[in-house]
Formats: sequence, C-alpha cells, structure tokens
Amino acid sequence: MKINAKCTSNSTHSVIGTLASQVSASVAGQLPNVPTLKRTVQRVRQSHLGAPTNPQNFNFEIPDLFTKTTNEPGING
Repeated sequence: MKINAKCTSNSTHSVIGTLASQVSASVAGQLPNVPTLKRTVQRVRQSHLGAPTNPQNFNFEIPDLFTKTTNEPGING
C-alpha cells in the first residue's frame, strides 16, 4: 500500500480500495479502520514529497522544485 501511495497519483480512497480488492477477506478483517489507512497514505505521500517546513516569516525562498508546473514547456514533453 505504501509503495502504491508513493508511485501513483490516485486518490487516497482509491489506493485503499485497490488494497482491499487485492487481499483475502481474512486479511481485510485484520486491517486497521479506513480513516487510519487514509492517514497512513497521506503521511507516506507527505514524507515522499519532502516539502519544506512552513515559513515563520515572509523572508523565504521557494525551491525550484515547487515553482514549476506541468503546463510549462519542457516539463512533460
């Protein structure tokens, strides 16, 4: 589930749905509840993204990684 969360841009609910459809009923019964699974997916994605901490004042620089969009030429093609 954690690998799927890192590698796809599917919604959190979709990642959990995929997990639930791939395991047997006995394993599904042992999984944590859905809100806990959703929070786990969100934490994995947040740590994988590696976003900088929130600034404490207005004197900060935005890293280049966070200034480019997929609509800019040269990004996706």
